[in-house]
Amino acid sequence: MVRHQSSATLAPKVKNYEQVVAYVPTTCKKRLRMMCIEHDRDLNSFIREGIDLMLAKYGQPSLKEFESK
Repeated sequence: MVRHQSSATLAPKVKNYEQVVAYVPTTCKKRLRMMCIEHDRDLNSFIREGIDLMLAKYGQPSLKEFESK
C-alpha cells in the first residue's frame, strides 16, 4: 500500500519555494494518480519533471539551477 502525504509534508522546507496550481481534466488527474502508484512516486516529482522538460524546451535554466540561486 502506498501512503500519500499531504502537500504540506512534501513541500520543501526552504523559504524560496511557492505553490503553483494547475487545472487539468478530471480524467487526467486520475491517470496521474495511477501513475504515482504504478511508479511509486509522488505527484510533485512528476510535475517537476514536466516543468524541467518545458524549461529545457525554451532554453531556460533547470529547476536545480534555480534552487542554487
